[in-house]
Amino acid sequence: MTETSFDLWNIQGLFSAPAILSESLDSTHAEMKRNAHLLKDGSLIIANEQKKGKGRHLRNWISPKDKNLYFNFLLPLNGVSLSQAPLFMQVTAIAIAELLKDFGVMGVNVKWPNDIWVNREKIGGIIAEVLSVNSSYKLSVGVGLNVNVSREDLMVIDRPTTSLSILSGENWNREILLQKIVLTLENAFESFQKEGIKPWLEKWAKMDLFLGNKVRIVEGEKKLEGILLGINENGSLALKTPEGVKNVFFGDLEI
Repeated sequence: MTETSFDLWNIQGLFSAPAILSESLDSTHAEMKRNAHLLKDGSLIIANEQKKGKGRHLRNWISPKDKNLYFNFLLPLNGVSLSQAPLFMQVTAIAIAELLKDFGVMGVNVKWPNDIWVNREKIGGIIAEVLSVNSSYKLSVGVGLNVNVSREDLMVIDRPTTSLSILSGENWNREILLQKIVLTLENAFESFQKEGIKPWLEKWAKMDLFLGNKVRIVEGEKKLEGILLGINENGSLALKTPEGVKNVFFGDLEI
């Protein structure tokens, strides 16, 4: 199905909140932080292009015009503790990964702490941050998903990366895909509010790309190697090392 012009997309935020479409932004995450105090819970900010898209550790996220999905949504912390709130980053990754599988994408996995991979190549990433907004706390969640970028577009990235169009051989309708993602995330957040992270960790284990494998965690000059045992309920990574099981909260996972 031919995609509608971006400025005419029929999109709502989560739980029927407003969606704000911007042709170009520095990043949707930065825009959310600037304007969260003006927005309703569930509000969605979508960019057709990001000039300074960022992932974890402020890494650049390639964000060309008319190609991918770049969006941020704002959630209340009703029923969710401050310590548990950032774990919705992992829930978001799993929910979108499962949706891609439902669309017929084969080889979808997740990688701690916030990546969606397909066939050992990254296709999407999530960031989450708790914001202090009007004397309360909100959760801002940002998503970047490679949809219609080509191999040529991705040549500037020094890590294995792919897109839905590369995998399928055809362009995807980003508007319809985002509509499905919004519904998926609504259900995921309601589940997270009621049941917490535990059922999602079980789903994560089934999709964890490196579970049971020897991996390396790198944080600056520090390196820690061991067997990946899974994710704990506080979001840390459990690693079996010669000195015993270590729980890792920060760093990059490598093989």
